[in-house]
Amino acid sequence: MSFNVSNRVLSKLANIIKADPGQRGIAPLFVAGDFEASVRALWNAQNVVITTGFPCHPTREVHSETDGPPGAVALSQALTTLGKNVLFVVDDNNWRVMEECIKYCGSRASLHKFKELKSEEFLDKYKIDHMVAIERVGRASDGRYYNMRGLDRSNLVEPIDDMFLEANARGILTTGIGDGGNELGMGKVYDKVVLNIKHGDVIACATSCTFLITAGVSNWGGYALAAGLLSQLGTEHVELVLNNELQTRILQVVEDSGARDGIVPDKLMHVDGLPFDPDHLNIIHLLRQAVINLEGDDFKSETDTN
Repeated sequence: MSFNVSNRVLSKLANIIKADPGQRGIAPLFVAGDFEASVRALWNAQNVVITTGFPCHPTREVHSETDGPPGAVALSQALTTLGKNVLFVVDDNNWRVMEECIKYCGSRASLHKFKELKSEEFLDKYKIDHMVAIERVGRASDGRYYNMRGLDRSNLVEPIDDMFLEANARGILTTGIGDGGNELGMGKVYDKVVLNIKHGDVIACATSCTFLITAGVSNWGGYALAAGLLSQLGTEHVELVLNNELQTRILQVVEDSGARDGIVPDKLMHVDGLPFDPDHLNIIHLLRQAVINLEGDDFKSETDTN
């Protein structure tokens, strides 16, 4: 089946996730057309690696924040629905979070620890043809890893950038999803991060990607990709993944596994300082409605096949 959802639908999804609730000034980091191109490339992929995990809480047993895993899971559900092979690659501290999410969803995705892999062999063995990083901390130009305040978190990070760089070097397509400039893939707009983001000269990720998706919250990028991919199958498939009950429960599983909001860790059911209900559920609703409202004469276009 060819992918023939119109760019009008995909652009609508891309515009929804551009909201900047944290007022980080991310508008200069948007790359026109990359969201649409990533959706089409993922449609044509067969073996997709997804990585996530940003260490925000060095004193907690689980360092990760709640942004990243839910969006990664939503994207994986869309890809497996389409018959793709999905392989999560995470560092050791993110293992439990992703294991519990996969278990809850009954996902066919497999889970792999980066420290037990050799990137070259892994990419060869599984014939990887696309790699996605969503809210994955990215290496700065000095080889270190920083949070948004410019604090060094390198001791909490395994260098998954190395696999991303190997994929780039081989011509394997890569998608980076971020919301602040220090996420894996943001090297595509490195100079803009340095110029426009607070502490950008320190935190800017130097690792680039084929397609860069900048979103107000990185999870939204994962949700939007899922909506774009599943829109080809019809609105009922979008609603199966992007429904309030399922996405609420996935965030609960992420928190039950030890992850906490990166900004307000003392508040449950929060992501990037925002309450899941209503803020994030509203974005999910808008993504669903974008597909529902545009389904019809303008939904598919013969000139947009791929």
